Amino acid sequence: MKTFHCTCGNTLYFPNSLCLACNRAVGYLPDEKQLSAIVPAATGHLLATYNGRQYKKCKNYSDYDVCNWLVPIEDAQDYCVSCRLNQIIPNLNEPKNITLWYRIEQAKRHLLYTLFSLHLPVLNRSEDPVHGMGFEFMEDETAYDEFTNELTTKRSVITGHNAGIITINLLEAQPSKRVKMREE
Repeated sequence: MKTFHCTCGNTLYFPNSLCLACNRAVGYLPDEKQLSAIVPAATGHLLATYNGRQYKKCKNYSDYDVCNWLVPIEDAQDYCVSCRLNQIIPNLNEPKNITLWYRIEQAKRHLLYTLFSLHLPVLNRSEDPVHGMGFEFMEDETAYDEFTNELTTKRSVITGHNAGIITINLLEAQPSKRVKMREE
């Protein structure tokens, strides 16, 4: 993976949302394939120091801090091109799910970075309902058995893909669970 540089000269890495040297916020500019420091603009938006253009944070960046991509200010969408691919996100009422979602989003953005670098088309389901790509981040449904205190699984989510929809079991974001599933 390519490394990037902040305006202060510090090395930045793809998942960074903050420069640890100068404490500037940073965001990924998908239109430029570049990570850039961002500063408040006079208009109330964000100014990317890389190209001087105005951006806004992806809604998942500003609301949950699970994304570090920016949206050009002229784009009417609240979500970046990566988060627009999400069909189903985890239940955010469970605090641990935000951390797990963040880990899965990181892997998804690495995939998209590679696809964009290879100049492959990435369309979401709104742009192409038949061939567009979509992601479903789901978790196993569990219930307490009425006769025991054991936790039982009602419905297991299988990681896989079907006709452009990629389903990922949220447990895949936990290394110990991933190893257990692989061994089983």
